[in-house]
Amino acid sequence: MVANAPPSPINGEGGMMGGGPSTVPASSSFWIISAGLFGAAVVVGIGLIIYFILLKNSRAEETQAIKDQSGSTRSIAQANSLKPASKTLAPEERRDMSIPVAEERNELQKNFETETGITGLGSHGIAGRVATGYMNLDGLLYGGIPSNFAVALTSPACDERNSMINSFLAAGVKNREVTFYVTIDPALARELVEKLPSSFYLFVCNPQASFARKSGNTFVLNGVQNLTDISIALNQAIRKLAPLTKGSRRACIDIISDVLLQHGPVQTRRWLTEVITGLRSAGFTTLATINPQMHSAEDFYAILGLFEGEIDIREETTQRGLERFLRIKRMSNQKYIKKEIRLTDDI
Repeated sequence: MVANAPPSPINGEGGMMGGGPSTVPASSSFWIISAGLFGAAVVVGIGLIIYFILLKNSRAEETQAIKDQSGSTRSIAQANSLKPASKTLAPEERRDMSIPVAEERNELQKNFETETGITGLGSHGIAGRVATGYMNLDGLLYGGIPSNFAVALTSPACDERNSMINSFLAAGVKNREVTFYVTIDPALARELVEKLPSSFYLFVCNPQASFARKSGNTFVLNGVQNLTDISIALNQAIRKLAPLTKGSRRACIDIISDVLLQHGPVQTRRWLTEVITGLRSAGFTTLATINPQMHSAEDFYAILGLFEGEIDIREETTQRGLERFLRIKRMSNQKYIKKEIRLTDDI
């Protein structure tokens, strides 16, 4: 027997499936169209947002580039493509960057030659200047200490100070200038004494000092107790010069700290005023040394005020260790380079 077949689904007006066209309900079509429109709107919205962001950034770069052309600023892209402008570094910046001493000296010499037009300075000064014998100090001073000036070299006891004194004396001897050196310890001048040119005069305020050679140009005095004896010896040597010697004359007084400790600021100031005046009237350019670490600030400045200029060596502990730096603090009514340079043992 054959089972009764289930009734076929009716589509439309009773037509069988497959026998006529099929239709989708109206509610389903509405939701499909809405979803499509919503997706399209989202895509368009995201596109507009991205467009406006790019447009804003582009206008900002154009604005900044325009400002750069007017000298106000520079766009980031341009800044990366341009070489940084050079600048003059402060002494502290130079030390932090550990610029080699040789490079620093070459730069200083180059600046000096550029500003003055003088090359190959060596130990010879220019007109109106007395060379110290140390090239870079002479560069800072535009050729040397102004002629007939009395200048203080303020420095702690150190090799660099001694080297500068020796350079000052040796430059005088080399240039055949009359050179006076007043000291307690003649060790710095021992080589000059042994060669002893007629223009070099040594005044040793120490009766215990011994020499390989003594001559009429060497004066051995009884310490710094009797300042009158020192003045007399200097005046005698000056009188012997008479007008026979021409050209520059220089003197280095290396006993001021000892005199100040022995006699105090009032008497030292009175004696030093007399000595400086006598040397100046005889045509000498004077370099006098003072150790500020040996005196109170009041005593130190009481003496420092007698000088027309001040050259300073100071100490500072850096990453390299203890270093010393040189600069010109003042030079009355004279031009000089206001720059600090690092000193080394090969000064």
